[in-house]
Amino acid sequence: MDLATDTTLKFTDQNVQDASDLAEFGHDQSLQRKFNIWSMLALAFCVLGTWSTFAQDLTDGFINGGPVSILWGLALVTFCNTCVAISLGEICSSMPTALGQAYWIFRLWDSPLGRFVSYMCAWINVFGWWTLAASQVAFMTNFILGMKVMFNVNWTRKPLSELYTASVYRPIVGYD
Repeated sequence: MDLATDTTLKFTDQNVQDASDLAEFGHDQSLQRKFNIWSMLALAFCVLGTWSTFAQDLTDGFINGGPVSILWGLALVTFCNTCVAISLGEICSSMPTALGQAYWIFRLWDSPLGRFVSYMCAWINVFGWWTLAASQVAFMTNFILGMKVMFNVNWTRKPLSELYTASVYRPIVGYD
């Protein structure tokens, strides 16, 4: 829409706009979107596991550089993440899909090699999800065993204590 020629802005329902965006991509809308800003924020918080990830890195930060390195590290990471968000903003708004980078490669590199690279990008993404799930279980296993040591100083780890703890923890969080 050219704002120089059309001075009136038309506000539409978001569901209508989503349906028309999907129609431009050649898809029909078959699922209803029920997320609002708070549910999406809560979902992002749960998926990213920010507090557990932050707590996991605290030990390395305190051992290797102290509180100053943690503070400046957070500032650097915030700046770099902002740069990534700004650089991806245009392509995300022009091609909003759940597949992300694999779809962008497929659309922007129109050749058989582009399709292959898109396929490989999607599989790398799946492998990333798998390793994220495995690392989360490993982190929580070490966290639970660390809590055990903290509250019972005389307890020593047995050879298979990590395996037993992970076996109990995995079905609780649904990684079974």
